[in-house]
Amino acid sequence: MGNKIVGLVNLHHSPTLGGLTERRCLASVSFLSRYALMDFTLSNMVNSDIDYIGVLAPDSIRSLTKHIGAGGPWMTNTKNSKVQVLYDEPHAHQLGYNSDVNNIRENWWFLEESRADYVLFAPAHVLHIMDYRQLLSYAKAMGARCTMVYAKVNDLDDEARGGLLVDVDSQYNITRMYANRGDRSEGFASLGIVLMDRSFLYQVMSLAQSSSSFFSILDVLVTHCQELGIKGYEYAGPYMRRIDTFSHYYRYSLELLDPQLRRKLIQPGWPIYTKSYDTPPAFYAKTCEVRDSAIANGCIIEGTVRHSILGRDVVVESGAVIEDSIILSGSRICAGAQVRCAVLDKDCSVVTAGLHIEGTPAAPAFIKRGDRV
Repeated sequence: MGNKIVGLVNLHHSPTLGGLTERRCLASVSFLSRYALMDFTLSNMVNSDIDYIGVLAPDSIRSLTKHIGAGGPWMTNTKNSKVQVLYDEPHAHQLGYNSDVNNIRENWWFLEESRADYVLFAPAHVLHIMDYRQLLSYAKAMGARCTMVYAKVNDLDDEARGGLLVDVDSQYNITRMYANRGDRSEGFASLGIVLMDRSFLYQVMSLAQSSSSFFSILDVLVTHCQELGIKGYEYAGPYMRRIDTFSHYYRYSLELLDPQLRRKLIQPGWPIYTKSYDTPPAFYAKTCEVRDSAIANGCIIEGTVRHSILGRDVVVESGAVIEDSIILSGSRICAGAQVRCAVLDKDCSVVTAGLHIEGTPAAPAFIKRGDRV
């Protein structure tokens, strides 16, 4: 069997982030001022020489297609590369039937067109750096038809409940998969990254069809774990975070303002590709004070910004104060307003002079997209 891999960014098991995912899928949520969350998984694939990539989308395809467009930022060869949103329209609004199994079945043409030997499934909400070519080499060396990536985690009680845990024996066989119930702190957690050969995928699809019309790929792997012979591959990369709750999104975004930590995720020689916008650089007025922050292009900063992340075209008027907050694109903070420990969605306007929007690190405040306060 050859080495060609088709990548599938699987959004069918994506968590929700409260108001941030009311009008968009998690994969297209803004991150670190200039990226979308899915950019990191897409870039891992591109940097691993995977040039045929599908995004399995259960819903909210408008935000996905707007960000991905024709796939230009992630296409290494315009003739042979493809980045495609894959959507199961017949089952999109049928609870239970809207699964990755049915999505793959509906878009089987994409796998055929790719002529790939292996299929790589990866989520968009697990931030990590990984060369998937090493995963393929490991799978071939072990003679594995299916390989699942896991990591040793010592804060499982802080993870979102329901995340998948695995047991691994001395021969790296995955012997059991089960949900995280939050009853212990240490264990092996699946990253949601699975590499399988094409014939194994055929087998999984057949097992899903014979087991339940509601089964997902993961349901098949959990139910038939031992008989399928799934190998484990321990992740040893420099950085891994699960963006599975709103509080995790807030915490893990701001922690990357630390340059040493950020260099673990965004490394020289491993570029993170994203959609670019033709906007001017940020403008910093003489009245501004900016410390320890990430400021996107197009911003106008006249006030104070400390330990915060600002998306494109944010306006901070003179006398306004932003601290420990995430302000998404197109928002405006008027003179005299103060924003602390908060997340403001796109196109918000804080126009009331003297208004204080304040949450806590454990429970950040949130202002919905387009709101005027």
